[in-house]
Amino acid sequence: RILAKVRPDLVVIDAYIGSPALIKSDLPFIVIYSAAPLMLFNCDNLPPPWSGLPSLSTKSNTILQPESKYLNIYMYPKELDYNEWQPLPHNWKRVDGFVRTTGHTFAVPDRLTQRPGKLILLSMGSIGCALLELMIRLTSILAKSEHKFIVTKGPLHDEYELPDNMYGQPFLPQTAVLPLVDLVITHGGNNTVTEAFYYGKPLLAIAHMFEQTGMTMETMDRVKVEVCKRCDSCCRAIDLIEKTVDDDKETTN
Repeated sequence: RILAKVRPDLVVIDAYIGSPALIKSDLPFIVIYSAAPLMLFNCDNLPPPWSGLPSLSTKSNTILQPESKYLNIYMYPKELDYNEWQPLPHNWKRVDGFVRTTGHTFAVPDRLTQRPGKLILLSMGSIGCALLELMIRLTSILAKSEHKFIVTKGPLHDEYELPDNMYGQPFLPQTAVLPLVDLVITHGGNNTVTEAFYYGKPLLAIAHMFEQTGMTMETMDRVKVEVCKRCDSCCRAIDLIEKTVDDDKETTN
């Protein structure tokens, strides 16, 4: 009804699954695909999307996704792209990332700046930060680290307390925080990964759903990204943080 009433000259949509109303209309539309682009490639040399498998298995040909005959845009760093396996049609264009410029600023609280150790961002995405058990487990593990953390606490922020080596808010201006940190612990979602690439930050990925498993495996294979499984022990997680921070220090030197 909205499309019929408004009759826009152009519709720009960010979606993983097509809108029947839009596809059946005669309106031109542009698709912006903000997830990792593995779903876009129909190539037997690539794994099924969201499988978390390396690039060596057969990809399903049955995919329900929107596609515009006019223009489709996906964001993914050139260094990780799948074009070497199969070039996309002419109406698909890649950009390195959509890095938001919101005008927000962020200042690290004094109680953290006065502590020793590296400053680390914990950002588990809009779904991950709403998983209370996951956030409690992660922050409990990271409490044993000698480093300090900025935490996106999510919508259940008032249901758990952060340890002394952490500061958090329900949601953070992530692009204002990223330039200040030494390491990013993330779920491996496309937005956070591309933003971390933009600011040149090392990553420790803990994937938990959707395209994050495949994104994590590809970044681990092609660039310096450490992967921590949700079932890993506390000591293993702390060791990976130290390894990633130390590797970045050696690279910088």
